[in-house]
Amino acid sequence: MANITQTIPNLSSGISQQPDEYKIPGQVKDMVNAFPDVSQGLTKRPAGKFVASLSDGSNNSTTNGRWFHYYRDENEQYIGQIARDGVVRMWDCLTGAEKTVVNAIGNNTYLTHTGDEDIQTRNLYDFTYLNYRSITT
Repeated sequence: MANITQTIPNLSSGISQQPDEYKIPGQVKDMVNAFPDVSQGLTKRPAGKFVASLSDGSNNSTTNGRWFHYYRDENEQYIGQIARDGVVRMWDCLTGAEKTVVNAIGNNTYLTHTGDEDIQTRNLYDFTYLNYRSITT
């Protein structure tokens, strides 16, 4: 068997499931705990940090409901839940503290649902839009 030698400038082209002969230089078959970055090359995956548990019931979360996230910048990161009774709750990802959600409509009937996949969320700029797919608005 012949030896094959090649120079790969970096490993920042990501993961590919293609056969080796179709991969571009810099693609890999598998990457565990690594993060490809074009400016820094292949780096270790950033570590996670346990902040708080939302599923133990002490934070007013329910076992079922639609979960969503809101990321504005390094200082404003939130996770939210729309419970099946239509109540929207938000928690700060950095502290685990529950935040106040203002319901300008005054009732929760629009977001009351039975299937969590019926609720759709979309973050645009500083707003999170909530849509119930089964109700015509």
